[in-house]
Amino acid sequence: MSKSITKTVANTVDEALEDVMHELKRAARDVGGDVEDSIAKASEALNRAAHALADEARDRSVSLVQATADEAKRHPVATAAAIATAAAALVGLVVAARRTKT
Repeated sequence: MSKSITKTVANTVDEALEDVMHELKRAARDVGGDVEDSIAKASEALNRAAHALADEARDRSVSLVQATADEAKRHPVATAAAIATAAAALVGLVVAARRTKT
């Protein structure tokens, strides 16, 4: 599932960046006349891309959270073990970081 999410987000970002590059190339060609307009369009394209990426990430994270909750309900012992392991690793990182500071 995460591979398809990554691929979808990567495709969305690629398409958005192509739009931005197109507008910036046009701005470079139009150095004489409509530079401000071309740069404004590039900025708008980048803004749309950022919003599209944020929307996509939000939508995908909602479904991912739901899937994670469902999986945790189906396998509570494994979930508890995973949480305990993660907590132990986090404590280990904190202890290691404190040792390095002193």
